[in-house]
Amino acid sequence: DKKMDELTRVYQLLSTTEGRLNNAEAEATHTNQDLEEANARLKVETTTTQQLRESLTECQQTVDALKGQLKEAQLSHQYVVVQDLKKQLQEQEKQHQSAMQRQNEALQESEAKWRR
Repeated sequence: DKKMDELTRVYQLLSTTEGRLNNAEAEATHTNQDLEEANARLKVETTTTQQLRESLTECQQTVDALKGQLKEAQLSHQYVVVQDLKKQLQEQEKQHQSAMQRQNEALQESEAKWRR
């Protein structure tokens, strides 16, 4: 009878231990599934992050190219402005020379009148 009680107690211990092992296995399986899902999300986020980095690099290259084009346009505009100013200056010089020539002619006529 004593052996029977002990066998019953050992069986209950084994049964309890088996239940705990089953619970632990179920938790391990669930944890493993959670880890696999987290790993999948991490892969997606890593891919998204890489795509964003590539997009940022492309945007930065575009910005740099546009800055270069803007500088070229500004220099081109400055060149046009300088050419316009140069043209205006040349025109003013012509007008000044023409005025000086008219004044010289008038002065010569005036001197000629005085000499007569």
